[in-house]
Amino acid sequence: MNIDLSKYLKRTSIVFCLMLSAMGNTQEGEINKETLFTSEETAYMDKWFSEVVLEMDLTEETKGKYYKILLENTSKMAALSTKKKDSTSEKELKTTFLKQVEKMNMEMKEVLSEDQYKIHTKVFKLIVWNTYLRKGWKRD
Repeated sequence: MNIDLSKYLKRTSIVFCLMLSAMGNTQEGEINKETLFTSEETAYMDKWFSEVVLEMDLTEETKGKYYKILLENTSKMAALSTKKKDSTSEKELKTTFLKQVEKMNMEMKEVLSEDQYKIHTKVFKLIVWNTYLRKGWKRD
């Protein structure tokens, strides 16, 4: 399989940042139109995340699997923001978001080395924490 990983990385990073931005607050009964992070913050997170992935020192094969898992799961997380507020409570949104993070982490554990997995989970703990902070969610 010949994948242009730089394009895949860019697309995955963009979807990832859009997922974070898309999880902004919604007006009652409306689809989300606000963002959780500014464009500058999103650009910074994109650069930061790309650097972290480089630090993981993934083989080409592992990198392809990593981005595939990341893209699939962050796309599902981003889709949460399109649900109407009256059909999904904040608690349900938060629970579904965390379940998706857990699912992604389980998949990542199967393809990453122990050290790479530690880096991945450390990064996602920061992302989850920042999402909670921006959404005003309380830790259970």
